[in-house]
Amino acid sequence: QQQQQRQSDPQQQPHSEHSKRPNVRKLAELAHHLALAGRLPELMGQCLGNYEYLLAKLMAFSASELLAEFELLQHGPERLQLKRVEESLQLASRVLLKSPQQLATQLLARIQPGPDSTAVELQLLSQCRRVAVAEQLFMPLQPSLSQAGGPLRHVMELPLAAQFSLPVGNLEVRPEQGILQLEYNDEFSVWDLASETQVAGIKLDRRASVGCLLTGPRGGAAALVAYHGKQVKVYNIVTGAVLATPPELPDPVAGVVPVVSEEPAASNKPSSSSSGAAVEVDEAEAWIQRLPPVCVGLKHGTCLVLSPLGQVQTRWDVGCWISKLLELPPGLGNARVVVAFYQDDEDTAAAGGGDRERKKQPKFGACLFSAQGQRLSTLETHDRIAHMALADSNRLLIAATYSGLELFDRVQGQCVGQLPGVRGPLSSAPGTHLLAAVQGKSTCLVDVRAMTVLRTFHGGWAPTTSVFLHVPPHIAAADAAAHFRLYTGAYDGLVRTYDSTPDLQPLAARHTGMPTSICPFPSSAKAGQQLQLPLKPQQQQQQ
Repeated sequence: QQQQQRQSDPQQQPHSEHSKRPNVRKLAELAHHLALAGRLPELMGQCLGNYEYLLAKLMAFSASELLAEFELLQHGPERLQLKRVEESLQLASRVLLKSPQQLATQLLARIQPGPDSTAVELQLLSQCRRVAVAEQLFMPLQPSLSQAGGPLRHVMELPLAAQFSLPVGNLEVRPEQGILQLEYNDEFSVWDLASETQVAGIKLDRRASVGCLLTGPRGGAAALVAYHGKQVKVYNIVTGAVLATPPELPDPVAGVVPVVSEEPAASNKPSSSSSGAAVEVDEAEAWIQRLPPVCVGLKHGTCLVLSPLGQVQTRWDVGCWISKLLELPPGLGNARVVVAFYQDDEDTAAAGGGDRERKKQPKFGACLFSAQGQRLSTLETHDRIAHMALADSNRLLIAATYSGLELFDRVQGQCVGQLPGVRGPLSSAPGTHLLAAVQGKSTCLVDVRAMTVLRTFHGGWAPTTSVFLHVPPHIAAADAAAHFRLYTGAYDGLVRTYDSTPDLQPLAARHTGMPTSICPFPSSAKAGQQLQLPLKPQQQQQQ
């Protein structure tokens, strides 16, 4: 009699169709108990491969906690049978967080039944079809969403993405630290990849642009330089406070890049020369004087090397209008900055006559300068440069114009290749010959040595606005095309993660509460130490 009463009581069941809410306690412990007891077939068939259990887990908890239970299967044969189910839940986690009732539709739209389908997959899809018919859900005639097992691994939705179409810019990812840096909604944000939570943020002036990040004396990104119009500001990347506000510049700013010397200690010393103007400085941040100087390019053709406090160290004239700046790393000779220029008018001789008249003959290109302002070489392009990047061990300079990519030998200054139709933004992995270039709503992976497109990664309905290509440092250049990770941002406020090798396993398994495939390259350094974040007492005890 007690057993019959227990079976008829909805609260005694993990989930039943008669209960309004699932049994939270049993759902939280059932999978762990089965795994500790070694009953993996039951964990696979009755829990992770069962529609009712998946729906109850999503309604009671979240998609991240459900995905964490797949790690209980380790990397054995049971997990391989549910691999496409796990990857489908990863791709659909953003949707299931808002509407768990779309579980059946998401699984049917992302898993294509075929000869390689496992029995547990077919059982789960059969349950989804019965639920879709019984509850009159939208059921796709064929899988139409991003398929499990493809290059798209994860989609991260930023705040306000559903209400507004805001671009994602200045995208940079540091998988070894587990952080994501981006510019979004007039704010520079730092996100934790594992938990998808914001750990730091700087509210910028309206329509301001991020110039560069400056490395502090203890290593790691410490300050952010942003600009808007004629004004440049330096922010603390941890607290978001304004460290310095140099005087207003005479012309609008086209770009800002750090100037790193071969001898960092010498370059980080503040200059004795001062412009004499008042500078607003937070006295509590004394280490700002040891930050490297920055090169500020003014649109009307002047470059200024400033200390973070606004002291002018070097000044030189380019002679043309400036559109873009690119930082050159140490070890490439005396060259430190690449300045992209464009010139509208030039005096030319009239064709077929002796009289000289003024014709409109635009000139486009880039100049390589040293830290002292010495012009080392000049490269001419066929169109105005919108983006620049280095590739092939920093030997090649890629210029993205409005007509396509142009590849230059940085040492000889000659054009060695072209790729029409591919534009920017650009991102290259240091030490490799790979380049990621945006082409409308898609992103292309380009081999700069052969100037060919290796792969194309399709995005969503919105144009792609930023891209970041990452290759682990321990991967050889010859194997980079098979071991990379690509991150893209778009106007829909989504950050998409693409993987070159969907079957790549993490180097170390750890419980993160989120899909582990987004950060498969753990490091001994903690993100809190690198960013110097103010940690809570509980986090300090855990570390």
